[in-house]
Amino acid sequence: MSVEFRRFASPDRAENALFSELERHLTQAPNGGHNGSGPYVIMLPGGSTPLRVYGRLRNTPTLRVDPAAHLVLSDDRHVPPDSADSNYRHIRAMAKSVGIPDDRVTHVHTDQPLAQSAEGYDDALARLHERDATFALAILGIGGDGHTASLFTSAAVPLPTDTGEREAPHRFALAVPGTGGFDRVSATPEFILGFQRLLFFATGEGKRDILYRIARHPEEYPSGRLMLQHDRAEIWTDQGCIYE
Repeated sequence: MSVEFRRFASPDRAENALFSELERHLTQAPNGGHNGSGPYVIMLPGGSTPLRVYGRLRNTPTLRVDPAAHLVLSDDRHVPPDSADSNYRHIRAMAKSVGIPDDRVTHVHTDQPLAQSAEGYDDALARLHERDATFALAILGIGGDGHTASLFTSAAVPLPTDTGEREAPHRFALAVPGTGGFDRVSATPEFILGFQRLLFFATGEGKRDILYRIARHPEEYPSGRLMLQHDRAEIWTDQGCIYE
């Protein structure tokens, strides 16, 4: 599989498209994708652009969210839930404003030590599988080093062709200690790859170099390694990040 790009004329147009895509998934089961029984799951990331989109959703009073819609987080820092560094804090505020109760926002409980927080998140994601959920859309960011969620190394995203020593396998969530100034909990590649679509969102001049490198050598980066293993993964970006 190759890395697929969808390019927009500006960061604003890319943001508008992300807003429309998320709104569509929250309000209906697109293309008959929902199986009609369990939760309809959408994975959300942190990051400056997604946070602006969440703010716009909070200010959309006419939004009528599908009762099956269920949110999960790609990852979070191991900080109190009211911290400005908490992804859950921002996603919870959006969910509450559009009528998604907290029991339909699966998140990391950070009031426990890191290892227990990761185990608890793993258990919570496993319970979604047990409820016959439809894992519809995973929205993910791409860091300047090519990481996504809190998967920071190539070894964290094994490829089927990899040989030699691998990091210990995890099921749906794992602890990521001391990275980027924070302890973190992340969804695993196994969990992320279970979604029907992966949408990587990366806009602005600051992402130009990493997108150029991912386009040529995706196997060297965690985000690229996920894309290589999924037949419906694409990067949404703007023309400021031209990769040719």
